[in-house]
Amino acid sequence: MKRKIILFILGIILFVVSTAFFWFQYQISIIKPEINNAFYAVDLSQQNVSGSAFQSIPFDSLLTNKSIVGFGEATHGTDEFRIAFTKLVKRLILINKCNILVYAERDFGESWKLNNYVQNKEPELTPSLALPYSSPHEKELMLWIREYNKSKSTDEQVWVASADMYSPRTAALNALTYCRKNKVQLPERTIELLNDLGNSPVFSNIFLKKYTLSSIAENLKPLQAAVNSSIDKNTDLT
Repeated sequence: MKRKIILFILGIILFVVSTAFFWFQYQISIIKPEINNAFYAVDLSQQNVSGSAFQSIPFDSLLTNKSIVGFGEATHGTDEFRIAFTKLVKRLILINKCNILVYAERDFGESWKLNNYVQNKEPELTPSLALPYSSPHEKELMLWIREYNKSKSTDEQVWVASADMYSPRTAALNALTYCRKNKVQLPERTIELLNDLGNSPVFSNIFLKKYTLSSIAENLKPLQAAVNSSIDKNTDLT
């Protein structure tokens, strides 16, 4: 009897595993043609990003009525991914007139300085200061965008931004720099908070020992009001 129960249980397990396997294979067979049709060969040896390098990709049909183009993982990928990324960005800027490049894995605060660099707003910036932690391909892309922007009007220039926010440190330092440069007066408590945030270690919430999140939000209201006022006066936010 005990042997029959064991065989019965093993039979159920085998049936479940076999059913799951064949169901998975069936699902793959359904989407496989769609996946295959979504891949395009790219010749990375070609330098002409507006022509032969991407001639296999039907950009017109893929980008019709699209305002956002998402890239796969290029930050931690192989060198080929980085090369393809930089070439494709150039193509989208030159031909498709994309004018905002957003990095998902670059700190939001750091992108303020980087955007000023590519828009030639701060000539004293150097590539090493504006492009920390970047690969050679990414640095070359930022230099290319910087040169591209030199001949463009403000409305036509390419912006570079970031979406990651792993630390308030750089954003706080940027706020202090902006206020000093534009002679924006802030309450002492707000300045103290920004200095504490700016001097805190990266990837640290040590400042929470001194502040609550609600007190941080309250003390940053004067900064928000000052920035809004600058925008209303059409002040250049550099």
